[in-house]
Amino acid sequence: MYILEIVFKTCLFFILVNAVVAAYSTKDSCKDNDLLCLVNTGEVLFNKSNEPTLTLLELFNKESIVATECKSIVKETQAKWLRKASQERWELNQSIEKGYHHIFKKLGMISSFMPSKEFYKYIVILGSTIPNMETRITYFIYLLENGLQFKNVVFLTGLRKLNPIVDRVHAYKQTHKLETETDAARLLVQSLLIDSGLLTVDEIQIVSADKFSGNRPTTADTARVWLNSNPSEGSVLVISSQPFVGYQGFVMKNLLPIGFEVEAVGGSAPSLGTKSYLDNLARWIYELQKTRCLEK
Repeated sequence: MYILEIVFKTCLFFILVNAVVAAYSTKDSCKDNDLLCLVNTGEVLFNKSNEPTLTLLELFNKESIVATECKSIVKETQAKWLRKASQERWELNQSIEKGYHHIFKKLGMISSFMPSKEFYKYIVILGSTIPNMETRITYFIYLLENGLQFKNVVFLTGLRKLNPIVDRVHAYKQTHKLETETDAARLLVQSLLIDSGLLTVDEIQIVSADKFSGNRPTTADTARVWLNSNPSEGSVLVISSQPFVGYQGFVMKNLLPIGFEVEAVGGSAPSLGTKSYLDNLARWIYELQKTRCLEK
C-alpha cells in the first residue's frame, strides 16, 4: 500500500506540473485560431518556439527559401524579397501569381480586421498615398459607426512629395494646392472628419515627419516624431490597410515604450502584386525578429 501511495502521489505531482506548464504556455496565446491575435502577436508567421508556421513554410517552399534559423531567415528573405532602395511599392508588378493568394490570406494579409476592444486611448492612423489614406479614414469612420471609442486621434504623416499619378492629385488640384502627403492628410481630415462633424479640431493631432534618412519618411520616422511630443502610456489602435497591418503594427510595437499596448487593424487589401506582398512580408519578418533574435 505504501508503494502504491508513493506512485499515486508521484503521478499526481507530474499531472499538476504539466497542467501548470500548459496554463502558462497558453496564457498569452491566441484562442480559437483568432487571426487578428495571430497577426498582432506574430504567431501567424512564427510559433512560440520561433519556428516558421506551416503556412510560412509553404511560402518558403514556393519561393525556394532554404533558411531554417531565425537570423538566416531574415537575411535570405531580405535579400530575395525586398524591393530596390530607390523603388516604391507602386512601381512593382500589380498582379498576384497563381498559387499565392490563399497563402497571403492565411497569413492575415488580405482580409480586414475589426478591433478586439471598444475603447482605446489613442487611435493612430498611418499616412500613405492619398487613396490609401482615404481608405484608412473611411475604415476609421466605419469603426466609429460600429461603436469604437477613443480619447485621442493621431494622424502620422510625412513630407513625402506627392506622385501625380499614384496619389491622383488631379482630383484635388483645381481647388487645393497639394504638394506633400501631410497637405493631403490635412485636407482629408478636414473634409471627411471635421466638416462632417465626426471630430473637432482639438480631437485630432496631425504629426508630420520633416526629417528622414531615405527617399521619404517611413512609418518609424513619423512615429518617432509623435513620441517626441511625450504622449502618456495607454492603449493604441493602429489603423493601416492590408497587406501592411502586421508589418506596420510591429513597427509601432517596437518603437513605443513599455506601457503602450498596441493593436493593429485595417481594411481589406487593394489590388497589389505578389512582389508587393513579399516585400512587405520581408519587412514584417524583420520587425518581428528584432526582439526575438536579431538584438540578442
